[in-house]
Amino acid sequence: GHVLAQLGQTEEVRISTDNLLVNPKRCFGWHQDNQTGPIDSDIALRFWASMDPCSPGAGAPEYVLGSHRGSTAARDMCYVEGVENGGATIERPEVQPGDLLVWHARTVHRLVVPPGIPFERGATQRRVISGTAVKEGATYWRRTTS
Repeated sequence: GHVLAQLGQTEEVRISTDNLLVNPKRCFGWHQDNQTGPIDSDIALRFWASMDPCSPGAGAPEYVLGSHRGSTAARDMCYVEGVENGGATIERPEVQPGDLLVWHARTVHRLVVPPGIPFERGATQRRVISGTAVKEGATYWRRTTS
């Protein structure tokens, strides 16, 4: 929690959600993590702690730098279109076991899994603990249905 608090420039963080992600079988397009809990995404951090190496295009996340400053998607939406057509700067980190990636919950990002990646045959693995940390003063909102 201390590292997340430092990165979030806050005295307190609380883990709101956590996930174990194993061997993605399909791509997850450009999106924002607006839906990762009933919290205000403006004061939430997402984290990704890798247990296995994963490279760009093979299960590692890709990020649109600076996209958290915009209002790309509404609170109840998550997918974002037209990223590649807008001249965005995309960061594609090479992730090693023990690496911790942290980003603002409104950062546009995606996971790319090329066809034929050997996850399904067990030749390689991609295991990650991910989740959401909320900063001090987080507000929880009630999702309404129409």
